[in-house]
Amino acid sequence: MSTATLGRTLRVWAVPAPLLRLLALVYHFAKGVADVSFTWDRPYVVDGGKFARRFGFAVTPFEIGVPTTVRASVEAR
Repeated sequence: MSTATLGRTLRVWAVPAPLLRLLALVYHFAKGVADVSFTWDRPYVVDGGKFARRFGFAVTPFEIGVPTTVRASVEAR
């Protein structure tokens, strides 16, 4: 996803894992980031095929779903 989706520049931080865990004690957003850090240290495959087959839904591609979700999140603020 590009910053064009949001229409603004993003600020990105790089924080070592031990410092992230320490920050998580006092900074709510850091706790959320630390809680999903398992998705960074190994391949993380997202596949909606099983759900789609079971319930008959069409899976939304990331190229459509991610920008739509980001825009909705920004508009909700």
